[in-house]
Amino acid sequence: TGILNIKTTEDEISRHVRELLGIEEPVFSRSIALPYRDNMGLFLERKSWSGKKADALTFSQFIKEAGLEPYTTFIIANCTETHDR
Repeated sequence: TGILNIKTTEDEISRHVRELLGIEEPVFSRSIALPYRDNMGLFLERKSWSGKKADALTFSQFIKEAGLEPYTTFIIANCTETHDR
């Protein structure tokens, strides 16, 4: 039961961190027909890699290099609203 408790705890921590950052849970079976995931989620996925390039990468640099549209995310009481600039 110790391993199950650790996995449950990790899942719970991950869920809370995603809520705080206002990012969606990555779904690996996601259809390519769906719109791109949110910019912050994509950025954090890239930053999770180790190395000097990942360490030096900034959010604005990532947006520019990936050719994504910049936007602002406001987190309000566990809800995320996206507004164009």
